[in-house]
Amino acid sequence: MANKAFFTFDRQSIQQWLPAYTASSHLPSAPLSLLVSDEEMAEVYLPLSQLLYLQLSQTRSSQHMWENFFQHPWPNIPYLIGITGSSASGKSSFAQVLKELFHRFPEQPRVEIVSTDSFLLPNRILHERGILEKKGFPESYDWKRFLQFMLDMKTGADEVEIPVYSHLLYDLVPDQAQSIAAPDILLIEGVNLLHPQTTLSATPIQSLFDLLIYLDAEPEHLFHWFMKRFQEFRNLARNAPQSYYYDLAQLPDEEALSIAEQAWQEINLPNLQTYIYPQRHRAKLIIKKGANHQVEKIYWRTW
Repeated sequence: MANKAFFTFDRQSIQQWLPAYTASSHLPSAPLSLLVSDEEMAEVYLPLSQLLYLQLSQTRSSQHMWENFFQHPWPNIPYLIGITGSSASGKSSFAQVLKELFHRFPEQPRVEIVSTDSFLLPNRILHERGILEKKGFPESYDWKRFLQFMLDMKTGADEVEIPVYSHLLYDLVPDQAQSIAAPDILLIEGVNLLHPQTTLSATPIQSLFDLLIYLDAEPEHLFHWFMKRFQEFRNLARNAPQSYYYDLAQLPDEEALSIAEQAWQEINLPNLQTYIYPQRHRAKLIIKKGANHQVEKIYWRTW
């Protein structure tokens, strides 16, 4: 990615970024060591949080400018950050780390996390349409509902309810909802946030984000992480008959892993190659990961 469209930073240059804020005494509630190593936190994530703080501050400064110009209070609109990338690229963990780091900002903002899995069509509908094996592909989402959710957030809705998705059930959870109540920062993670199919009206969904982040990694790393997560789901399901993975948990390891590898080769890898990876240039920030999820480089789009 050696072009003028992106600034490129390696780990050493990231560590030289000057502090943009002084961390508050409010400590994260979650043990971040379970999500990222102390070394990774010091060398990558803390400097990255400085960059994101500057970006957020710039947006808030612009809002204050317009408040002064119009002599009218600006509505409480959350700062929307999209986090995208392949299945198993670490989007959920990345979002959780950012949430805890944002709590260290001087303003101690309220932060919520939403997954686009909540906007997947139910398995029943996917089955009726013959696309259950394409779950995660652009056509498997209720984009109209997602667009309405984004518009609600951008127009300062006090509270919005969205469906709840369970990875263990491999489906939406009936009669359950996640309530999003006017956060200061909203992190939205999902695999196909950048695909053009998410443009359903005169307002492209991508334009509603304040910042879009793409987590990049080589396919061999993604495959390894996918298989590792599959095993974790199997272990959790061994004594949970209601889980989608229960039957897989009863199979011999070799047979179960063969099924998972087939799913990667026939579903997740084609989704990555056809829909996800080709759109990475749309992101403002690209984070390149190596083995063990270690960040190797960061690309910041200049326009």
